[in-house]
Amino acid sequence: MYKNIDVDEKTAKLYQWINTWRQKNGAYNGWVVHRYDLKRLKEIHDTPWEQSAIINGLLNLYENTKNKKYLREAEQAVRLQISRLDMSTGKYNYAGFEDDRFSSLVHNALADCAILEYAKIIKGRKSDLYNQIIETVISNFQKYLFGVLWNEEIKAFKFSEVDYYSRNQDRYVANMNSVAVEAMIKLYLLEDDEFYRDKALQVGEWLKTQVHYSDDYLDGAIVYSDILPDIFVNIYTALALRGIDDLYQLTGDKEYGKIMIKAAEHLLKYTENDFFCHAAVNGIKHKKPYFVAGAGIILKAIDDTNRLMNTNYDLSRFVKKILSYQQPLGGIQSFVGYNSKDNHRKKGTNQWEVWEDYAPGVPWNAHIFEFLSRYVSEDFNETVQCNTTKRITRSYLYYENRDKFFVVSLFPLRSSTVILINKRKNRSILSFSLIEIYRKLKKVK
Repeated sequence: MYKNIDVDEKTAKLYQWINTWRQKNGAYNGWVVHRYDLKRLKEIHDTPWEQSAIINGLLNLYENTKNKKYLREAEQAVRLQISRLDMSTGKYNYAGFEDDRFSSLVHNALADCAILEYAKIIKGRKSDLYNQIIETVISNFQKYLFGVLWNEEIKAFKFSEVDYYSRNQDRYVANMNSVAVEAMIKLYLLEDDEFYRDKALQVGEWLKTQVHYSDDYLDGAIVYSDILPDIFVNIYTALALRGIDDLYQLTGDKEYGKIMIKAAEHLLKYTENDFFCHAAVNGIKHKKPYFVAGAGIILKAIDDTNRLMNTNYDLSRFVKKILSYQQPLGGIQSFVGYNSKDNHRKKGTNQWEVWEDYAPGVPWNAHIFEFLSRYVSEDFNETVQCNTTKRITRSYLYYENRDKFFVVSLFPLRSSTVILINKRKNRSILSFSLIEIYRKLKKVK
């Protein structure tokens, strides 16, 4: 499909790199750097953000190649995800991404979606795993999502049980609720339980109210949350389409089809240099950081629209640009322009590359892997040459091989860090961060 791009080779290198972070129990570990600042560098355990995307990617490889190796690897990751459920509370552990205090709606729903996708493949086979998956998802929904997060008046789920970023007002986030809709529809189609179908339709009506219509480039964007109606983030608009397309397939409601097309066209309009831009806040464009590997979320959403709505949006230039940032070891760079004023760096400059830009994070690479794995051929061969990645700039030193990850960064101060990771461990050997020390001292005061 993508001319002049060897998708098989690029995906094989990425698959090999992701596996350098794979644990014996099926967990895919990785540090977390999100927007704005350094986040989780010490505890590098798995989260549903990458675990779900990698499961889906492995299932894509299995569907395209019929190689049962990928199905077995997906099964191990599924069993690991099931084990993360706290049966007493119905919450998944490690479901906060950058902050382990959370067990947020989107991460719980992503876990449910991935294991249900696996259940769809094994349904009817002689296996107790199918029943375990269904029991896990139902427990998560009944005890936590409906038991704690559901608002019967709004007909939507709130962000998390405790929202440390919005302590005085509950947030209802469109992209998170949309992924929950996807999970409910998957569960309904597998188990024919009308309760989940009806609730998905109720949330769907609320989702319709979260779409922004205008006569500019924001036409079709989906708001981040109900209490912040003037903030639009491209990867979250894309994520919000996950349940929308399922609702369209389930109901045939043309409004959902319109939302998909409008959102896809918004995402394609708000681009620069063959990258998808980041956000718009109160009418101001915040173009950077460009998500590189994380743009797989957007590519998948537009690809879903093409498949379902018979549109033909050409993604080739974006795919080619993103893959140009693949490193010798196989990982794909996380960001471009992380040290910019758009990214809350008051003294930042777009010309100063920081280590957060260059270092490939598993959570973001998981999503480009999920997208690329859709397009591998039946002759896909994972055996490719991968080499150690090394980079020295005026502000940082970066080194990564199959076993170790190492970064030393001196400038700017908000990026100042020393990280040493043995990829076979769940905690970093060393994870010094100047900004983290500052935060702790500030709390003491």
